[in-house]
Amino acid sequence: MASGAGSKRWGSFELLERIGGGPSGEVFRARPRGGGPVVALRLLPVGARTDSARTAAFVRQGEQLAAIEHPHLVRVLSAGVHDGRAGRAMELLDGISMAQFVEEQGPLAPQELVTVGSALCRALGALHAAGVVHGDLRARNVVRARGMRVVLADPGDEPPPLRGAAASAPLRAGAAAFFTAPERLRGDPPSAAGDLYALGALLHLLATGTLPVTAEDLLALRAAHERGGRLALSKQRRDLPPALAAAIDRALAYDPRARFADAAEMERALLGEPVAPPPAPPPVQPGRAAPAGPKPARRFPWSWMAVVLALAAGTAGVWPLLRGGPPEAPPPESAIAGAPAAAAAGAPALEARLFRSGLVRDEPLGPSSVVAAGDALYLMLAPAEDQYLVVLHRSGDGRLAALLPEMPGAAAERIAAGRRIRVPGSEGGRVGRWQAGAGGVELLAVLGSREPISLLDAALVGRTVENPFLLEDLAGRYFVDGDPPEGVTRHLFAVAVRGP
Repeated sequence: MASGAGSKRWGSFELLERIGGGPSGEVFRARPRGGGPVVALRLLPVGARTDSARTAAFVRQGEQLAAIEHPHLVRVLSAGVHDGRAGRAMELLDGISMAQFVEEQGPLAPQELVTVGSALCRALGALHAAGVVHGDLRARNVVRARGMRVVLADPGDEPPPLRGAAASAPLRAGAAAFFTAPERLRGDPPSAAGDLYALGALLHLLATGTLPVTAEDLLALRAAHERGGRLALSKQRRDLPPALAAAIDRALAYDPRARFADAAEMERALLGEPVAPPPAPPPVQPGRAAPAGPKPARRFPWSWMAVVLALAAGTAGVWPLLRGGPPEAPPPESAIAGAPAAAAAGAPALEARLFRSGLVRDEPLGPSSVVAAGDALYLMLAPAEDQYLVVLHRSGDGRLAALLPEMPGAAAERIAAGRRIRVPGSEGGRVGRWQAGAGGVELLAVLGSREPISLLDAALVGRTVENPFLLEDLAGRYFVDGDPPEGVTRHLFAVAVRGP
């Protein structure tokens, strides 16, 4: 009997039961008719043309995988076309997927993350050395098998829907698109660098229980990648060794050139060994940013914005770019990276700037700028040396709130020099920004200090229901109304908005 719909065999294998599948094909438990261990059999859909390029690529990749043996790769036994269907026979894994594991057990401990990451780096290294790009590394394709063996399953053959109606269809939880590198979502072919991104996304999921970038559909996901602003892993898992968090973040870099040179280098970084720094990024051309996705801008309770007055305590001049009007080309990240600010004696160098989000590119706001109601705005900060950062907001009616640190009840964190901090950060995979309201004037204060600011930390940690005015009292008295204390750099933004 041929192996079409309802078939019970494929080539020399007897199909026992269907154990998975979807639009791209089916997976069966199968037994060799001549005897032998039960295997997993992946078959392309019934009716798929056996002479198509898709079928040929699927079979060719299966033959390549069959020639690679590695303890952290599923063993592919054979691939071919039989009885009118293309398929692959491979070992049947006894275990659970990492998607199921993290859902049931929660985030992994740091050493478990290193173990999983190291195993998958070695699996990818074996594939890439053989000239094979996996292209489908995601949580459900990694199995924790018997004996705690971490195994990367064979890839499927269905590429992400980059265009058409499918690109605006809702994405399922754990969809392949969430593990797909930004350049692949733009239409670039699969690559080894894309595999490293997928591994970074998986490790982020295993570390936090959440994916690094999410959205409702593929169009919004591409826009989220373009906007940037992903919250650093070290801010989400403070118990992680800094080298481990930094290695996962580097694997998730938007630019594939900023990721690791290969899987072996990524493994060394995960293990805490020294690796070469990423190459300096090339100048970013204007018009790089994609239009905003379909999600509305995040609305915050502080929401009357515009005329910008930028002051830094003790600085001779902040943001040379402000003196000649907005720059013609660089987006905010490029401008911040290239414009360190001076600081007064005893105070650290800190750059801060306000931007208005645009459809093509984001616009830096200079002194006396005016925005309209509903404009989306955000801050970019760039500490030129290690320091503790706090961002405070005072509403038009005098209420004070902390925008950084973002977690209620948290003290200020030490931020490493050279980092670029976006305020607001991300939430649920969305890049943060606030919208100008219907009118009024408000204040933003960006504070930087080489040492913790004890009074301000006391106010931040004391933000509780029992004492709601502690932050307003201390922070307002010492850091907004008068001059900042010695050793503190302050940028003030006085903002107002044109009414609707």
